[in-house]
Amino acid sequence: MIKAQNLSKSYPDGTKGLSDLTLTINQGEFVAIIGRSGAGKSTFLRQVNGTILPTSGELNVLGVDILKAKTEELRKLRSKIGFIFQQFNLVKSLSVMQNVLTGRLGYHSDLAGTLGLFSEEDKKLALQYIKEVGLEGRHNSRADQLSGGQQQRVAIARALVQDPQIILADEPMASLDPKLSEVVLDLLKHFNQQKKISIIVNIHVLELAKKYAHRILALKAGRLVYDGPVSGLTDDVLKSVYD
Repeated sequence: MIKAQNLSKSYPDGTKGLSDLTLTINQGEFVAIIGRSGAGKSTFLRQVNGTILPTSGELNVLGVDILKAKTEELRKLRSKIGFIFQQFNLVKSLSVMQNVLTGRLGYHSDLAGTLGLFSEEDKKLALQYIKEVGLEGRHNSRADQLSGGQQQRVAIARALVQDPQIILADEPMASLDPKLSEVVLDLLKHFNQQKKISIIVNIHVLELAKKYAHRILALKAGRLVYDGPVSGLTDDVLKSVYD
């Protein structure tokens, strides 16, 4: 699904976002990325969906060479990759249904998307996922009428309606309390197991990473310092990540 070889990113101010990252992520994995703020976690996710291009190295995602892909290829790739944001990234004045349907924009022409010309099949799919994330009956509610946890469920439904092969989640629990964080991760785990969607989530709470992930990637100053199972997160490994 994802193959990175010596992947690096340098920003104009000289900051290293990533340095020589090499890894492979397979279909159906639930991967948690841990590390301090600024370690490169968000940079990696945004390179996977092509919104940030690498400075050097190789990155292949779903058969697309990110460094060589043209604009249209990247647009098609993003239609297969759901992205869940820390701050939900919803249009607060629109309904739940309208927000979820934006996940179908990648399957329509620019004009149809601008005019909101969604098919009945699109709408059925949106209603299905609104129900599956626990918001049945709230499809006409405005997004700003929902709690933070409910808004993040809308964001999950929006990602799922893309029919994605990969879901990227960038600190999706950062604005939520511990109980709601587990609700969000339970949903991601459910769809990971049910649909074999590869989930890659940046998590700032180590205990949640240990509880939900099959595999842990740990980044420090842009470098991969651990890649393995939860059982391998020894005190020495954690010290190398967080000290």
